[in-house]
Amino acid sequence: EQPPLEAIAAPEILRGELRRDAVFHHGAAGVPAPLTGAAALDICDLRGGGVPMVKVGNPAFVCREKRLENQKNFLASRKVRHDAALEEFQRAVDVLSEECQQEVEAATTRVKKDLEAKVVESNAILEPLEPPPLPERPEGEEPLVLDETTLLDELHDLPLDGTIDPAKAKAVAAENAALKALRALGERTEGEVRGILKAVEASTLTLKKRIESFAGAEGELARIDQLRKSKMEELLKSLVEALTAAAHVVHGEAERLVEEKALSFDQILLDNRKAMHQLEAKLTVQALEDNKEYKV
Repeated sequence: EQPPLEAIAAPEILRGELRRDAVFHHGAAGVPAPLTGAAALDICDLRGGGVPMVKVGNPAFVCREKRLENQKNFLASRKVRHDAALEEFQRAVDVLSEECQQEVEAATTRVKKDLEAKVVESNAILEPLEPPPLPERPEGEEPLVLDETTLLDELHDLPLDGTIDPAKAKAVAAENAALKALRALGERTEGEVRGILKAVEASTLTLKKRIESFAGAEGELARIDQLRKSKMEELLKSLVEALTAAAHVVHGEAERLVEEKALSFDQILLDNRKAMHQLEAKLTVQALEDNKEYKV
């Protein structure tokens, strides 16, 4: 037995009213009451699941368009904030790199001066053991014979009547002084020589320590890189907060962007560490080579 017609029609009418109310009153509060009837809606067969069609003149339709435009503007503002956060991060990284570069250049200048001073110091220590340079004789004269008697004879043979050749007198005096210095060098005791060489070893050790304090694992360059790393971590943390606040991309995408920048920075630190090790090795080898030359 079929139910009465009223029992079937009443639910359908209620469904239609609910759909009509959802179309007209969806949105912000305070929207003027929509038009009703055929002037506002073209209702499809609600029983068959049709969707109400809102005409252009309906205030609810205008409100929806405005809401979509506001949503579009909001999303655009998020993108602007996202891009601004990335640009600000890059500017901060550039400033940090410039500061670290200046500190590295200053440290390099200091260590260069210190190494040059150590070379001068080593040469001064070895000066007592260095044979004096012998002056060259003019062309046509016999080569120098390192014999004190010969040099003294040449000095006695010089005329004393004012006709002495100044160049000749100067050359003979220089040769005589060189010979005396050689004789004094040969008269040094073994203890004196060992003391001088010990002082050279101490100067070389100081030089190696200075190289280590510059390019070693805990040297100036390593401290500059450590300071750069700590500041970079702060910048990355600020970037994460800015990207999260902008909410232009999902959290996973923001993490991927930050991770890429962190990996790039880690590669820079790794390259710097390799360069420091190579520099320390080269400077140490050069110091040892110089030390060998001092002993020859």
